[in-house]
Amino acid sequence: MVLYGYADASRTGFGSSIITPHSLRLRYGLWGRDTSHQSSNFRELRNVADAVEWEMADHFPILHDAVNAVSHLVQAETSPGLELFLFADNIVAESAFYRGTSSNPLLFNIILRLKRLELEHLLHLHVVHIAGTRMMAQGTDGLSRGVAWEFDNPLSFVLLHLSPVDHDPHLLPWVCSWIPPGLTMHPLSSSAG
Repeated sequence: MVLYGYADASRTGFGSSIITPHSLRLRYGLWGRDTSHQSSNFRELRNVADAVEWEMADHFPILHDAVNAVSHLVQAETSPGLELFLFADNIVAESAFYRGTSSNPLLFNIILRLKRLELEHLLHLHVVHIAGTRMMAQGTDGLSRGVAWEFDNPLSFVLLHLSPVDHDPHLLPWVCSWIPPGLTMHPLSSSAG
């Protein structure tokens, strides 16, 4: 099972939206004084961890049942996996998660929380940086500021289905410009044909 979500934090608040097969789950609120004065990197990464922890807890029966089903499949030696793509507009949150460490003790503790959640729930987590403009257009940016929103397709703001060449038409000509004169490049394609 693959789930998608967004997480954003502002100085005063936080918000996340998780897309499940049956619904859209929203989580938002205000930071306490102890968190609102922390760095934006801390607030963003903490919000990612809180969003994952909230989803993996027993608050949402659909996801809880999916985790239990995956656990039973692992015990039966067949595991389809549970993946969560969580989009954030803070590159430090993405980098710290994939690096697996930070010299900042507060960020390091949040990274440990995320890694523990992955292990405990047989979860494969992807923290993906997206532009802040996409976060605003999608609506989760507003959640972190207490603004309600509506939209038709929450996944239309992330282009995971496009290859890099399809996403940016200038990429292939730029790469081809590296080829010395007289040589020809034949780009590989994922499409059959």
